[in-house]
Amino acid sequence: MTLDPVPEGADLAYGQAQVLRRNWWLLLVLGIVSVLAGVFVFVYPWTLSSVAVFVGALLIVRGVLLALTPPLTRARGWNVALGIVNLLFGIAVLVWPAATLVVLATLFGLWLIASGLFDIIASIAVRRAAGSWWLLLLRGLIAVPLGIIALVSPALMIEVLVAVIGIWAVLVGIVETVVSFQARRLPPPAPPRPGEEAVAEAERILREPSGQAPAPEERERTPQP
Repeated sequence: MTLDPVPEGADLAYGQAQVLRRNWWLLLVLGIVSVLAGVFVFVYPWTLSSVAVFVGALLIVRGVLLALTPPLTRARGWNVALGIVNLLFGIAVLVWPAATLVVLATLFGLWLIASGLFDIIASIAVRRAAGSWWLLLLRGLIAVPLGIIALVSPALMIEVLVAVIGIWAVLVGIVETVVSFQARRLPPPAPPRPGEEAVAEAERILREPSGQAPAPEERERTPQP
């Protein structure tokens, strides 16, 4: 997501911007892991059991990294929720007894659709906090169609499943790598001046119906202590 500059009215606080700039490398690691995994998928002679171990381990690693990645807005729950989804599907793939190709394709397809929908919803939620929120949307739009392919054709050949995994990992890894460098270049927003936040909060309270200030004529009639 292009975070430079932050759009006017963005919900990106000073502390959040600093956290993103300090932890941009987590996004970079996430992207590099995905790209390398995608390339590795295309060059390794896979069997069903090795694909299951690889997919499960990849989802678990991504789940941990996603949960640790700082959020773009105050809604850190998106990152944590998506990380938990990755972890659950990764564990399910690893521990499923006698996983068949149909089981593996179904689990991976469900995970792609679930994570893709998370990304699409999150991209809409942070569209004011990130200049290029569409990159997050793109990650979701990459995952959902590939998940549907795996889900509606669970009896596909292992070569096709491997290709779906590889394409997803490379494309998503590229997007996440771009995001990491954008986060690294995020300019530190000016910290609020002393008393500025207190004044803004007082004005907001006074604008509320229950906290409206008395009219000038009422203040004049109010006896002074």
